[in-house]
Amino acid sequence: MHYGHSEMLKAPHGLPVHYFEARMVLDVEPAVRKALDLLAPYGRVGLATTVQHVSALPCVAELLKAEGHEVMIGRAGGRVRYDGQVLGCDFTTVRAIRERVDAFLVLGSYFHALGVAIATSKPTVLANPYERVAEDVSREAGRVLAKRYASIEEAREASCFGVIIGLKPGQMRLQQALRARELLLEAGREALLLAASEIRPEWLADFRDIDAFVNTACPRLSLEDAGAFERPLLTFPELLVALGHLRWEELCENGWFDAPGW
Repeated sequence: MHYGHSEMLKAPHGLPVHYFEARMVLDVEPAVRKALDLLAPYGRVGLATTVQHVSALPCVAELLKAEGHEVMIGRAGGRVRYDGQVLGCDFTTVRAIRERVDAFLVLGSYFHALGVAIATSKPTVLANPYERVAEDVSREAGRVLAKRYASIEEAREASCFGVIIGLKPGQMRLQQALRARELLLEAGREALLLAASEIRPEWLADFRDIDAFVNTACPRLSLEDAGAFERPLLTFPELLVALGHLRWEELCENGWFDAPGW
């Protein structure tokens, strides 16, 4: 029983999985109205939320239109089932419209708003309906990206890498891990394959001979939990930057969650 997400993937070995979307019956208007001042400088606003609040998006759109904003909602795709929906690791809906909007309004949690800001490089405002508050998360996204740049620069000097394969359904990117190892070996680095269901700082700390890690499981671990790890924990696209296959500017443009063509 999977509680809190829309259907994303089929479990291995045919094991039945039932998804309960856990829609929230909650008045979102107070939080959205508090976000209006923060959105005032932007004419075209993109909307995003989690599955809990997708049914509230039409109402939110009308509120913004009444204030003179042009509103856009991205089409479903990737692992998301509904228009405007985002996951912690899938921002298909917002990336599809980022060139056509000036800013994003995210209805829901700080975690997802920060992900939208990082994935789109656009000003992003959070309307939190649980606490009835609003805030601009763009500055924090900038701090996260500055830390990512520092981690990449540190990893450029690493001679031994641990390439992590996630064992959870939906997080196992075996081909990407093998490709990472191949690229590292071509660059004259040592590369060890490691497999784990949970990627924890204390688990990685035991591998003292490894200078940096490549995380092919959940990319958000690298982006927001990096401070908990004592050595660089790169996503696959970040590894491409560290090895000189991708420029930092291209990473910011294409995102931290996927590297098409690699």
